[in-house]
Amino acid sequence: MIKAIVFDFGDTLAMSHRARKLINHVDLGWAIFERNGFPGRKADYLVARKKADKIYSLQKSKKHVPGHYYSVIATEANWKIPFSRCKKMDDEYYKIFIQRLTLDPDGVRLIRMLKKKGYFIGIISNGHKRNVIPILRRYQLNKLFDTILISFDIKSQKNELKPFRKLLFDYGFSSKEVLMVGDRLDEDVRAGELGIHTVWIKRKKRYQSGIERKPDYTITNLNEVKHIIDVINNK
Repeated sequence: MIKAIVFDFGDTLAMSHRARKLINHVDLGWAIFERNGFPGRKADYLVARKKADKIYSLQKSKKHVPGHYYSVIATEANWKIPFSRCKKMDDEYYKIFIQRLTLDPDGVRLIRMLKKKGYFIGIISNGHKRNVIPILRRYQLNKLFDTILISFDIKSQKNELKPFRKLLFDYGFSSKEVLMVGDRLDEDVRAGELGIHTVWIKRKKRYQSGIERKPDYTITNLNEVKHIIDVINNK
């Protein structure tokens, strides 16, 4: 019997891919660097950013630390600036990104419906709360979630399973009482390794980089979650 439904945030509840389409990340980053007094040319920034992307992808322990990515770019561009300034630039970027970020309308309706039915509702997401809480407040959903577990706070990514273990331990659920919904086979669906029911929402844009796991259920629309809950509860 399902008692808890837990969602990923980016590209599951939040339409992150749409926000990215509205923003040219590279040009926005360059504009921020330029505004903050970067002494080099745009070509220097582009080379440094390309190198930084490779370095940043390997630094799991520092991922999502506000300012870290811009610090890596600055280092690769031989621009010596304090970390506090890198954080300021990072904040500039996310302020613009969050303004363009929207929630999936089907997800908003689903959350409200599940809460009315008395289900435990949660978010488990990689990243930082600054990418999550402001959006939930904008949609007046923040008080509907019983827990929001973010990798930056837990110091562990979803593919390491610690966030899922924390959910089970902290709230006393058995794995078969939890349904995890997300867009990443290499992150969200890995919850299945603990016996948690998994739903993969198949988005047009896929971001997979690690070991993938086969989901228990595959959907293309969040409305389908209701049917899956009924199927599991009627077994």
